[in-house]
Amino acid sequence: MRLPERFKIGETLKKDIGPKLNVLVDYVRSLSPHGDQKTIMVTHTDVGCFFSRAGRAGGGAGSGNAATEEPFTVVSSGDGLVKVLSYNADEGRLWESLIILGLEKIAVTETEISASSGSHVWVEITYSGGEYAYEIKAGTLPDQASALFVVPLAYVNSDRSITQMWRGNIVFPGRVF
Repeated sequence: MRLPERFKIGETLKKDIGPKLNVLVDYVRSLSPHGDQKTIMVTHTDVGCFFSRAGRAGGGAGSGNAATEEPFTVVSSGDGLVKVLSYNADEGRLWESLIILGLEKIAVTETEISASSGSHVWVEITYSGGEYAYEIKAGTLPDQASALFVVPLAYVNSDRSITQMWRGNIVFPGRVF
């Protein structure tokens, strides 16, 4: 890869602009992040680059298997309770559940709540008084509203198994409200 060079004395804009621009374009393209598309995925869009970890093979979501745990994984914790997992060094989880709204980053704590069969588990994000807040809830999924944003995390099936609906951190590159 050749690095772009400045115009030198004696070079003319008309004659030398083409090769200089081609080197510059090649250099800028080399700066674009790339993933191996097996473990790290990079998606280029008009609003920026998004990095994500590729899904892992293994047991079903909510099985409690460390190989399938990610931020916002929902697992059954018995007696009608479910747990939304987050960072926990004692249990060997090295990731953290985050809600990223533009430049605002909110760390989500591990939460255990009651969830009946046939209900959803979601994170509810609100904006009031210039601040974002979140709450993990279970029940009938509410409609979106002007100051309320709902991200469904999982569905509790009639046999109490859990169908994961969201994987990974919740990231919105711009303003939400």
